[in-house]
Amino acid sequence: MYEDIFRSTQKLEKTGVENGKILDIRAMDSAARLIHQSLDLASAIIKPGLTTRELAEEISRFLSARGADPGSIIRISPEEVVWHGLPNSRVIEFGEIVSVDIACSVRQWWADGAKTIPVGQINSIKSDLIQTAIEGMKTVIRGMKSGDDGLASAEAIRKLCGRRSVTLVTEAAGHGIGRRLHETPSITYDGRPHTPLKLNSVYTVEPIFTSGDGNVRMTEDGSAETNDGEPSAHFEVTVLLVEHGVHILGAPDWMSRQPC
Repeated sequence: MYEDIFRSTQKLEKTGVENGKILDIRAMDSAARLIHQSLDLASAIIKPGLTTRELAEEISRFLSARGADPGSIIRISPEEVVWHGLPNSRVIEFGEIVSVDIACSVRQWWADGAKTIPVGQINSIKSDLIQTAIEGMKTVIRGMKSGDDGLASAEAIRKLCGRRSVTLVTEAAGHGIGRRLHETPSITYDGRPHTPLKLNSVYTVEPIFTSGDGNVRMTEDGSAETNDGEPSAHFEVTVLLVEHGVHILGAPDWMSRQPC
Protein backbone atom coordinates (compact mmCIF):
# COMPACT_ATOMS: atom_id res chain seq x y z
CA MET A 1 0.00 0.00 0.00
CA TYR A 2 2.76 2.40 0.96
CA GLU A 3 5.57 0.91 -1.10
CA ASP A 4 6.24 4.18 -2.93
CA ILE A 5 6.37 6.07 0.36
CA PHE A 6 8.64 3.49 1.96
CA ARG A 7 11.04 3.74 -0.97
CA SER A 8 11.05 7.53 -0.92
CA THR A 9 11.68 7.77 2.83
CA GLN A 10 13.98 4.85 3.56
CA LYS A 11 17.12 7.02 3.17
CA LEU A 12 15.75 10.17 4.79
CA GLU A 13 17.09 11.39 8.08
CA LYS A 14 14.53 12.06 10.76
CA THR A 15 14.20 15.79 11.32
CA GLY A 16 12.67 17.43 14.36
CA VAL A 17 12.44 14.22 16.38
CA GLU A 18 15.76 12.42 16.58
CA ASN A 19 18.33 13.79 14.16
CA GLY A 20 20.09 11.14 12.16
CA LYS A 21 17.43 8.48 12.67
CA ILE A 22 15.54 6.97 9.78
CA LEU A 23 11.76 7.13 9.81
CA ASP A 24 10.31 3.63 10.15
CA ILE A 25 7.14 4.33 8.22
CA ARG A 26 6.28 0.65 8.11
CA ALA A 27 6.22 0.43 11.90
CA MET A 28 4.23 3.66 12.28
CA ASP A 29 1.76 2.51 9.63
CA SER A 30 1.35 -0.80 11.46
CA ALA A 31 0.76 1.02 14.75
CA ALA A 32 -1.76 3.35 13.12
CA ARG A 33 -3.57 0.42 11.51
CA LEU A 34 -3.91 -1.26 14.90
CA ILE A 35 -5.35 1.96 16.29
CA HIS A 36 -7.95 2.28 13.54
CA GLN A 37 -8.92 -1.38 13.99
CA SER A 38 -9.22 -0.80 17.73
CA LEU A 39 -11.42 2.24 17.17
CA ASP A 40 -13.66 0.13 14.93
CA LEU A 41 -13.81 -2.44 17.72
CA ALA A 42 -14.79 0.28 20.18
CA SER A 43 -17.63 1.36 17.90
CA ALA A 44 -18.85 -2.23 17.68
CA ILE A 45 -18.85 -3.05 21.39
CA ILE A 46 -19.71 0.24 23.07
CA LYS A 47 -23.13 0.12 24.71
CA PRO A 48 -25.07 1.55 27.63
CA GLY A 49 -24.06 -0.02 30.93
CA LEU A 50 -20.44 -0.64 29.93
CA THR A 51 -17.90 1.15 32.08
CA THR A 52 -15.09 3.14 30.54
CA ARG A 53 -12.64 0.77 32.24
CA GLU A 54 -14.28 -2.28 30.64
CA LEU A 55 -14.14 -0.64 27.23
CA ALA A 56 -10.45 0.23 27.67
CA GLU A 57 -9.65 -3.31 28.81
CA GLU A 58 -11.20 -4.81 25.68
CA ILE A 59 -9.17 -2.45 23.51
CA SER A 60 -5.99 -3.23 25.44
CA ARG A 61 -6.47 -6.99 24.95
CA PHE A 62 -7.07 -6.44 21.24
CA LEU A 63 -3.87 -4.42 20.83
CA SER A 64 -1.74 -6.85 22.82
CA ALA A 65 -2.98 -9.83 20.83
CA ARG A 66 -2.07 -8.18 17.54
CA GLY A 67 1.50 -7.18 18.18
CA ALA A 68 1.43 -3.70 19.70
CA ASP A 69 4.34 -2.94 22.00
CA PRO A 70 3.59 -3.00 25.75
CA GLY A 71 2.54 0.37 27.12
CA SER A 72 -0.34 1.36 24.84
CA ILE A 73 -2.25 4.39 26.10
CA ILE A 74 -6.06 4.28 26.05
CA ARG A 75 -8.20 7.17 27.18
CA ILE A 76 -12.01 7.18 27.24
CA SER A 77 -13.70 10.60 27.41
CA PRO A 78 -17.51 10.67 27.64
CA GLU A 79 -19.52 13.81 27.00
CA GLU A 80 -17.99 16.76 28.88
CA VAL A 81 -14.57 15.09 29.25
CA VAL A 82 -12.52 16.76 26.52
CA TRP A 83 -9.33 14.71 26.59
CA HIS A 84 -7.34 12.17 28.63
CA GLY A 85 -10.30 10.63 30.42
CA LEU A 86 -8.87 7.89 32.62
CA PRO A 87 -10.76 4.60 32.32
CA ASN A 88 -12.70 4.05 35.53
CA SER A 89 -16.07 2.94 36.89
CA ARG A 90 -18.05 5.61 35.02
CA VAL A 91 -20.95 3.91 33.25
CA ILE A 92 -21.59 4.80 29.62
CA GLU A 93 -25.15 5.99 29.11
CA PHE A 94 -27.58 5.77 26.20
CA GLY A 95 -27.58 9.00 24.18
CA GLU A 96 -24.03 9.97 25.13
CA ILE A 97 -21.09 10.58 22.85
CA VAL A 98 -17.76 9.07 23.88
CA SER A 99 -14.31 9.97 22.55
CA VAL A 100 -11.87 7.05 22.43
CA ASP A 101 -8.22 8.08 22.11
CA ILE A 102 -5.53 5.45 21.54
CA ALA A 103 -1.76 5.69 21.21
CA CYS A 104 0.38 2.64 20.60
CA SER A 105 3.74 1.76 19.15
CA VAL A 106 5.23 -0.98 16.98
CA ARG A 107 9.00 -1.48 17.26
CA GLN A 108 8.93 1.65 19.46
CA TRP A 109 7.53 3.88 16.70
CA TRP A 110 4.32 5.60 17.75
CA ALA A 111 0.99 6.44 16.17
CA ASP A 112 -2.00 8.21 17.70
CA GLY A 113 -5.68 8.23 16.80
CA ALA A 114 -9.15 8.98 18.13
CA LYS A 115 -12.82 9.02 17.25
CA THR A 116 -16.02 10.14 18.93
CA ILE A 117 -18.68 7.44 19.05
CA PRO A 118 -22.43 7.90 19.53
CA VAL A 119 -24.04 5.54 22.04
CA GLY A 120 -27.47 4.65 20.70
CA GLN A 121 -29.60 7.51 19.45
CA ILE A 122 -28.13 10.95 20.11
CA ASN A 123 -29.73 14.37 19.86
CA SER A 124 -29.19 16.79 16.99
CA ILE A 125 -26.73 18.94 18.93
CA LYS A 126 -24.40 16.01 19.49
CA SER A 127 -24.87 14.74 15.95
CA ASP A 128 -23.97 18.15 14.53
CA LEU A 129 -20.97 18.29 16.87
CA ILE A 130 -19.64 14.97 15.57
CA GLN A 131 -20.15 16.02 11.96
CA THR A 132 -18.32 19.29 12.63
CA ALA A 133 -15.42 17.36 14.15
CA ILE A 134 -15.20 15.17 11.05
CA GLU A 135 -15.42 18.14 8.70
CA GLY A 136 -12.89 20.08 10.77
CA MET A 137 -10.41 17.21 10.59
CA LYS A 138 -10.77 16.97 6.83
CA THR A 139 -10.38 20.74 6.49
CA VAL A 140 -7.05 20.68 8.31
CA ILE A 141 -5.78 17.64 6.41
CA ARG A 142 -6.60 19.11 3.00
CA GLY A 143 -4.59 22.23 3.82
CA MET A 144 -1.46 20.48 5.05
CA LYS A 145 1.65 21.00 2.95
CA SER A 146 5.31 21.74 3.37
CA GLY A 147 5.74 25.17 4.98
CA ASP A 148 2.17 25.27 6.31
CA ASP A 149 2.01 27.34 9.52
CA GLY A 150 -1.66 26.69 10.32
CA LEU A 151 -3.03 30.15 9.59
CA ALA A 152 -5.06 29.18 6.52
CA SER A 153 -6.63 26.15 8.20
CA ALA A 154 -7.38 28.22 11.31
CA GLU A 155 -9.41 30.66 9.23
CA ALA A 156 -11.28 27.77 7.61
CA ILE A 157 -11.97 26.27 11.06
CA ARG A 158 -13.24 29.65 12.31
CA LYS A 159 -15.72 29.83 9.43
CA LEU A 160 -16.79 26.22 9.98
CA CYS A 161 -17.52 26.87 13.64
CA GLY A 162 -19.57 29.91 12.68
CA ARG A 163 -21.67 27.92 10.22
CA ARG A 164 -22.19 25.03 12.63
CA SER A 165 -22.61 27.10 15.82
CA VAL A 166 -19.93 25.16 17.68
CA THR A 167 -16.69 26.22 19.35
CA LEU A 168 -13.10 25.14 18.83
CA VAL A 169 -11.30 24.12 22.03
CA THR A 170 -8.25 26.32 21.61
CA GLU A 171 -6.08 24.48 24.14
CA ALA A 172 -6.15 21.33 22.00
CA ALA A 173 -3.34 20.83 19.51
CA GLY A 174 -1.78 18.22 17.27
CA HIS A 175 1.90 17.36 17.46
CA GLY A 176 4.85 15.75 15.83
CA ILE A 177 5.26 12.04 16.52
CA GLY A 178 7.91 9.39 16.06
CA ARG A 179 10.11 7.58 18.57
CA ARG A 180 8.24 9.50 21.25
CA LEU A 181 4.50 10.00 21.36
CA HIS A 182 4.68 13.78 21.65
CA GLU A 183 7.27 15.52 19.51
CA THR A 184 7.64 19.07 18.29
CA PRO A 185 6.02 21.03 16.85
CA SER A 186 2.72 21.67 18.59
CA ILE A 187 0.13 22.15 15.84
CA THR A 188 -2.49 24.76 16.70
CA TYR A 189 -5.81 25.45 14.98
CA ASP A 190 -6.92 28.74 16.51
CA GLY A 191 -4.92 31.30 14.53
CA ARG A 192 -1.67 31.08 16.45
CA PRO A 193 0.96 30.18 13.86
CA HIS A 194 2.89 27.00 14.51
CA THR A 195 6.32 25.92 13.29
CA PRO A 196 6.06 25.31 9.53
CA LEU A 197 5.46 21.69 8.60
CA LYS A 198 8.24 19.72 6.94
CA LEU A 199 8.17 17.29 4.06
CA ASN A 200 8.54 13.60 4.98
CA SER A 201 7.62 14.24 8.61
CA VAL A 202 4.82 12.65 10.62
CA TYR A 203 2.19 14.58 12.59
CA THR A 204 -1.09 14.06 14.37
CA VAL A 205 -4.18 16.04 13.41
CA GLU A 206 -6.77 16.49 16.17
CA PRO A 207 -8.89 19.66 16.43
CA ILE A 208 -11.47 19.36 19.23
CA PHE A 209 -14.90 21.00 19.22
CA THR A 210 -17.64 21.60 21.78
CA SER A 211 -21.22 22.79 21.73
CA GLY A 212 -20.41 25.12 24.63
CA ASP A 213 -18.13 28.12 25.11
CA GLY A 214 -14.86 26.21 24.67
CA ASN A 215 -13.42 26.87 28.11
CA VAL A 216 -11.94 23.86 29.86
CA ARG A 217 -10.66 23.02 33.31
CA MET A 218 -8.12 20.44 34.39
CA THR A 219 -9.23 17.82 36.90
CA GLU A 220 -7.21 16.15 39.65
CA ASP A 221 -6.63 13.04 37.54
CA GLY A 222 -5.13 15.05 34.67
CA SER A 223 -8.10 14.97 32.32
CA ALA A 224 -9.77 18.07 30.90
CA GLU A 225 -13.47 18.88 31.11
CA THR A 226 -15.62 21.62 29.65
CA ASN A 227 -16.34 24.28 32.24
CA ASP A 228 -19.99 24.48 31.25
CA GLY A 229 -20.57 20.71 31.11
CA GLU A 230 -21.27 20.72 27.37
CA PRO A 231 -20.12 17.72 25.30
CA SER A 232 -17.05 17.72 23.10
CA ALA A 233 -16.04 15.70 20.03
CA HIS A 234 -12.87 15.01 18.16
CA PHE A 235 -11.18 12.74 15.68
CA GLU A 236 -7.47 12.18 15.32
CA VAL A 237 -5.23 10.57 12.72
CA THR A 238 -1.49 10.22 12.21
CA VAL A 239 -0.31 11.55 8.85
CA LEU A 240 2.83 11.51 6.75
CA LEU A 241 3.48 14.71 4.82
CA VAL A 242 4.85 13.95 1.35
CA GLU A 243 5.45 15.99 -1.76
CA HIS A 244 2.14 15.16 -3.41
CA GLY A 245 -0.05 15.46 -0.34
CA VAL A 246 -0.84 13.79 2.95
CA HIS A 247 -1.01 10.04 3.62
CA ILE A 248 -3.14 8.96 6.57
CA LEU A 249 -1.21 6.13 8.16
CA GLY A 250 -3.18 2.99 8.88
CA ALA A 251 -6.33 4.22 7.12
CA PRO A 252 -5.58 5.67 3.67
CA ASP A 253 -9.30 5.77 2.86
CA TRP A 254 -10.21 7.86 5.93
CA MET A 255 -11.02 10.98 3.89
CA SER A 256 -13.43 9.16 1.60
CA ARG A 257 -15.53 7.40 4.22
CA GLN A 258 -17.68 8.32 7.19
CA PRO A 259 -15.33 7.58 10.07
CA CYS A 260 -18.09 7.27 12.66
